[in-house]
Amino acid sequence: MKNHKDMDFPTNEIFKAYIDHPLYFKEDIDENRLDDYDFDFLMYIIYGKKFRKEDIDHIHPYSILKSKGYDVDKINTVANYQLLDYDINRNDKRDKELKDWINGLVNKDDYLKRHLIPDNPDLWTSENYEQFLIERKNLIKTKLEEKLNA
Repeated sequence: MKNHKDMDFPTNEIFKAYIDHPLYFKEDIDENRLDDYDFDFLMYIIYGKKFRKEDIDHIHPYSILKSKGYDVDKINTVANYQLLDYDINRNDKRDKELKDWINGLVNKDDYLKRHLIPDNPDLWTSENYEQFLIERKNLIKTKLEEKLNA
């Protein structure tokens, strides 16, 4: 990394190191294994900047999903995390249903695009959480492919 300071991310060199290493490595991105990827790397790819762990927030609130019987592993997944300012998370968003949160935003389209949130309002309810995860995983996969193949 020190040899690539202020340059494009050295994707090809990193892939070569993994391919040449005796560990199993595959370039294809599997949207169903996103939680196996390095979390910090995924968040960096999605947002393009460093972040603090305190800024990571559940998109669909933990408390709502837990009350509906979702397993913790299904709630605490990359596909349900976003980078959100601490004050916004603690004050404005809190434990609101995603649909209510999005509908109250001034820049709804910007929010959806920046956080790779599916633009189908039906997926913003906790009742459709499973389908939300599928759609958001695909959006993350597309973003990863774009960044890594650029």
